[in-house]
Amino acid sequence: MKDNWFKIVLLIILLVIGYLFALNGRYIKVDDEYYFDKWTKTILEIQKYEEVK
Repeated sequence: MKDNWFKIVLLIILLVIGYLFALNGRYIKVDDEYYFDKWTKTILEIQKYEEVK
């Protein structure tokens, strides 16, 4: 029983690490407010908001 829990936890950890590596190179900064999404091949416009102190 303990062996099955270990395998499940290890699988979840490996899936999370793999997901993070997949997202690592997804977005490329094109300009100050524009990013290119490699997966959907679209340009995203990021609007800057005023920081609240």
